[in-house]
Amino acid sequence: MTVSGITGARQRRMLMATTWFLAACAGLGIVIPGTAGSWLAGVAILVLIAAPLVRVAWVVARLAAEHDRRFALVGVALLGVVALGVVASLLLRG
Repeated sequence: MTVSGITGARQRRMLMATTWFLAACAGLGIVIPGTAGSWLAGVAILVLIAAPLVRVAWVVARLAAEHDRRFALVGVALLGVVALGVVASLLLRG
């Protein structure tokens, strides 16, 4: 039985940078009034939603490279459910 070599060490710097960017956007979105503040708050929400999805996609790619098809398929299924939810919300928007 082989064990995956995914440790998350490569993701650490990017996740830290994303966290600081998210905190800055959220903080500035609260402080800055008007359209600019709303825009920054929207960017913060977008990053908050996208960061875990990008991480799952990265892990799926790594698992596929390691030929661990079962876990890669689980990740693809998770991303598919999220995509289906986005499509359903866009189609059912009234």
